[in-house]
Amino acid sequence: KAVEYFKKVIDFRPNFESAYFNLGVISEIKGELNQAEGYYKRSLELNPRDVQSKQRLSQVYIKQKDVDKAIKELKEMSGHDPANVDIHFMLAMLYLDEKNYARAIEEFRLVLEARPADVSARLYLGISLEGIERHNDAIAEFKKVISTDPKNINAFHHLGLIYSKLKRYEDAVRIYEEVLSFEKEKPEIYLYLGITYMSAKDYRRSEETFLKGLALFKDNPDLNFNLAVLYEKMKRFDDMDKYLKKIIEQDPKHADALNYLGYSYA
Repeated sequence: KAVEYFKKVIDFRPNFESAYFNLGVISEIKGELNQAEGYYKRSLELNPRDVQSKQRLSQVYIKQKDVDKAIKELKEMSGHDPANVDIHFMLAMLYLDEKNYARAIEEFRLVLEARPADVSARLYLGISLEGIERHNDAIAEFKKVISTDPKNINAFHHLGLIYSKLKRYEDAVRIYEEVLSFEKEKPEIYLYLGITYMSAKDYRRSEETFLKGLALFKDNPDLNFNLAVLYEKMKRFDDMDKYLKKIIEQDPKHADALNYLGYSYA
């Protein structure tokens, strides 16, 4: 009905930009992205400075996975409204998604100049710095996130990953154990802590950690698989065999478990 009436408006007033904008919104909601793109473009032909249409058009491009066009629209918007922090944040996220870390860092820093307490922008700035292996700078940003939001699991997680990558296993263990002090319902925390102990060759604690996780999440394939890998390293082949077969019983197409079991038999 809405489409019917907006089209009647256009019949009476072909240059009524708001009707095209609203038709674009309806098409976008219905998932008709090509139609939505056409309506937003028509709205912008009538009013090139219409920020709403530009923003919606950039979102359509994102949904169409046409990141270059989305970036182009957002950069034009930023040129007309350089103080609009939300545009800089959207640009930064697109650059991050494209792994253009240098540009993402620039945009996130602009956001943080205007909004120093923006936890999301600081977290993603840290992730961008991590992407170009500026590890010390990334660590500093993640620590700032945690100082503002002491239970930010994402910041803890990325800190743990960086410490593990740098072979600072004691620091990584401390990070994951701190997360477990306030969050015990996420199997990935037990997984990463167990893997960290395994990397540090502390097999006893690695086993304890995986088993604690499996006591809560008995069918978790990642915990089962990494425990099997640990048992292979410990030369406990019967236990390795048991856990790999458990995974394959649950998922007969689990490629990693099948491959590991076949390799071990060989």
